[in-house]
Amino acid sequence: MGEQDPGAHAEKVVRRLVKSWEKLCDIRQTWVNPSSASEAPGNAVPSKSPDSARIIVRVVVAGEVAEKIDVHFHEAWWADLGQRTGFKNWWRFIVWLCCSPWALFRGKANQYNKKLWMKRAVAAGMAELKSPRSGLGRLGQFLVLGFFSLFALATVLTWGALRRLLQRFAPSPVVLLQYFGDVQAYQEGARPDTGTGRDMALPPRVPIRRRMVEEMVAMAEREYDRWYVMAHSLGTVVAVNGLMEPDYLLPNYLRKKHWYRLDKRFKAVWKTPDTKDMRPRRPTWLKPHDAIAREELFRKLGGLVTYGSPLHLFVDLWPHIVLVNSKKVFPEDCEWINLYSPFDPVSGALRAFAQLQWDAGAGHPLLLKSFCLSGSRRSFVAHNRYLDGLKKAGNLGAALGNWWLRGQNVTIVQGSYWSGWLWSFVQIVVGAAAVGVPAAAEIAVICTLASELFSHLLDYLCCR
Repeated sequence: MGEQDPGAHAEKVVRRLVKSWEKLCDIRQTWVNPSSASEAPGNAVPSKSPDSARIIVRVVVAGEVAEKIDVHFHEAWWADLGQRTGFKNWWRFIVWLCCSPWALFRGKANQYNKKLWMKRAVAAGMAELKSPRSGLGRLGQFLVLGFFSLFALATVLTWGALRRLLQRFAPSPVVLLQYFGDVQAYQEGARPDTGTGRDMALPPRVPIRRRMVEEMVAMAEREYDRWYVMAHSLGTVVAVNGLMEPDYLLPNYLRKKHWYRLDKRFKAVWKTPDTKDMRPRRPTWLKPHDAIAREELFRKLGGLVTYGSPLHLFVDLWPHIVLVNSKKVFPEDCEWINLYSPFDPVSGALRAFAQLQWDAGAGHPLLLKSFCLSGSRRSFVAHNRYLDGLKKAGNLGAALGNWWLRGQNVTIVQGSYWSGWLWSFVQIVVGAAAVGVPAAAEIAVICTLASELFSHLLDYLCCR
C-alpha cells in the first residue's frame, strides 16, 4: 500500500474501474464510506456487515431483465506496518539492496526447520515451489537484479545532488525506502525489535498477513453473492499468502472477539494437537485442535486478480515466504487472473505457480491464467499504470467489469512480450546513463574532497 492514507489507494483504483465500466453498464451511484477504513484503528476487528465497505458502486446491467448490482470494495491496509526511515533503516536497506541478488545462489532458508512443524505442514498440503529457471536463466536473473541494485544505489546519490540543485522541488530519496523497503521488511527474519505489540520478535510479515487474513475471513462472513481478491505489487504476495495458509494456522491470525463471533460452519477440527513453533503463535484462548474450514471460507470466492506481481522473484530469492497449499478447496468457477507487462521489471508470468501440482480431492484447484498487458509503454511508471488505457478496447478495467458484472470469461488484448521487452531495455539503459553520469560525478567530487582532506591531514601530522 506504500505510504498512502487508509482508503487512498483503493479510491484511486475504483475511480479507474468506474471509468472503464461506463460503456458496459449504467452507473447509477458511487459513494465512499468515510467512517469505515479511515477511522478504524489498525487493531480493530473487521466488521462483518456489508455496509462497512469502503467504497460502493451501484450499476444496472442490461439484459433480458435489467439487473441492479452493488459492488462493494473493502481494503486490507497495512502501510503503517511497513519500513520506517532513519539512519539505521537506511543502512539496512542499502546492505539488503546490495546482497539481494546473491540470494539466487545461497542455500534457501527453511521455515519448517523442525520435524514436528515439517510433518504438520506436509499433512496440510504445504509445499515449496521450485524455480523453473535453468542455470543460465538464474545467471541472467542475477545480472538483472544486480543491475537494478546498482541503478537504485546510483539513484540515491543522484537524488541527493538533485535536491541540492533544485532544493525542495526534487523528490526525496526516502521514496525508495518507503516502497522497496516494504519488500525488505516482508522478507526479513525475526529480530528482537521486529513485529507489533501482538507479534513481538516475529518477522514483520506476520502482522501484515494478519490484516489480510482478518479481512478475508470477514469477507466470507458478509454473505456476498460472490467476492474477489484484487492485489497489486507486493500486495499480491500478501494475498497469495492468505489464500494458501493452512486450516490450523488461520485461527491464530484472528482476535478473540472475531473467533467467538465466527459462525460454527467456518470452524473445523485439526487432527493433531501440536501447536509448537507456529507463526503467528497459538493464543491460549484457542484449543489445540481449532482450525478454519477453508472449503467453507472460500465457498463464494469468485477469483483472484494479481497485476504487477513479484511472486516469481520471491520463488527465486525467498521461496519459504511463498509456500503453496495444494489442497483443492476452491469453487469450480474460481480463477486466478495474473497481468504482467514487458515494461514492468517487477512483474512476471508466474510460471512456477502455473506448474503447481494439486492434490487429489473433491474440490477444485486455483488455476492460473497469465496475460501480457502492454498498458503504459514507459518502463519507469508502467508498474503503477495497469489500469490506464481506458479508451482502448479490451483494457483491464473493462475485462474485470465483464467478469464481475456479466459473468463472462476474462479476455485481454495481449501485447508482444519480446518487442516490448526490447523497447523497455532501451529505456532502462538510457535512464541508467542519465542517473549514472551525475552519480559518477558526485562520487568523483566526494573522492577528490576525501583525498584533499587526507593530504592535509598527512601534512599536519608530518609537520608535528
